[in-house]
Amino acid sequence: MSSSDNNSRLIEAWLSTLPSSLPDKETSPGIRKKRPFMAMDPNRSPKRRRVRDGDETTKENEGPLPIDLDITPRPAAGSSSRSILPKPSSSTSPSVSSSSAASKSSQRSSQRSLSPLKRITGTMLRPYPIMNQTFNSCTQELPVGLRQMHRELQEMSEGIGVIDESCRVEIAHEALTNPGFEEIDRDVRFRPCSSSTLCPSVADVNRIFKRAYDAEKSTSSEAHWNCYVHVDLLGLALDRPEFVGHIGHLNCTTACIQPASLIPPRHAGKPGESKMIDFAIYLDPDPLEVEAMRVMADRQPEHVEPTVNPTWYEPLVASPIAIPMETKRTGEGWAEAMVQSGVWMAAHLNKLRALVDDMNDDHETVQKALDTLPGLPFLIVQGHDWVFLAASRGPQDQTYIWSKLTIGSTSSHLGIYRIVSALQYLARWGQKVYRPWFFTYAIPMPSTVQLPIRD
Repeated sequence: MSSSDNNSRLIEAWLSTLPSSLPDKETSPGIRKKRPFMAMDPNRSPKRRRVRDGDETTKENEGPLPIDLDITPRPAAGSSSRSILPKPSSSTSPSVSSSSAASKSSQRSSQRSLSPLKRITGTMLRPYPIMNQTFNSCTQELPVGLRQMHRELQEMSEGIGVIDESCRVEIAHEALTNPGFEEIDRDVRFRPCSSSTLCPSVADVNRIFKRAYDAEKSTSSEAHWNCYVHVDLLGLALDRPEFVGHIGHLNCTTACIQPASLIPPRHAGKPGESKMIDFAIYLDPDPLEVEAMRVMADRQPEHVEPTVNPTWYEPLVASPIAIPMETKRTGEGWAEAMVQSGVWMAAHLNKLRALVDDMNDDHETVQKALDTLPGLPFLIVQGHDWVFLAASRGPQDQTYIWSKLTIGSTSSHLGIYRIVSALQYLARWGQKVYRPWFFTYAIPMPSTVQLPIRD
């Protein structure tokens, strides 16, 4: 036997030991399965043809493309990671949808890029503009009531008559050892004793002063100032027998403007940005006033949330806001605070107008309500400094923002007395002026009850 015949037998014997077919990938994961050969259609271009979105017939006829497991996965030509977003509905053209999305993104970016000052000044040319004014400007638009309020608060801001005579002895004794009280022990600071409002004690004033000093020294956050200093000072001024059951105060940092229709529109009728406030000094309603508010709620459509304020924040839906407050840290965010307060006050005036229209059926009463609507005070607190401003409605539905008067500062003991005196003055305004107007025109009381508007 030749060697070639021997080799042939050996090869045939080896071939007989091989399996008739290759094992599956699942049983032998180490063996790589190649892509099956596909015969090329001679009439088809060798270049891969891109399938247009929506061409379902083409997709069905071609079937699934073969997958080469050796190739690193890559996005299809012309695609990007944004393809994971939901596709627009079939009724929307992809080009239109992309254009719309780009437009909205551009609007959001433009809106974010605008400075607070540009946002507030930009409202001056809109259908319902917000216009900045000063208390000392020679203008006829400043309501008489606001002019008087500014004049009286200005005296308090100078420390005139901000302390009860009954506190003179205690303050004189404190001034012997505490330099902060030396400037207080002067005749001009004292007023005749009041039978209803108690003056804060020396211990109270020292506590507020130390808390404000600590917050400033530690560069505390706005939230810390609110909870550690401002709440304490509001309580010191307003948690008094004169105001209990009539005037309250609330930390309401999550209260935003609702519904959005109350927000002054931006250009081209587009809705403006909602704003929030930090505190509210409000009217605490009595049972008859609560009953009147229930009548208002019954007159609202089912889809409308009943509220007496420009917000659906639950603790305030039945507590009319008299003086809203916006707070910032020392030296920060004045322009932003002006934007927030300006938009809020415009929405507040819009809400009052809506209530007057809804709750009064005759034009004469509506007009009288608008003619007697008092200017609305509000406060911006910037660290130590408490600043008084006000808002009023002009003849063409413009909102005037009147500024500004620093009524006091927690950086001095006298400044704390000034703030307390001003807060009590504003609370009395809320009780004697705003409450009668509100429950005569915005939420009319039952006909058996008459609330006279007092000067």
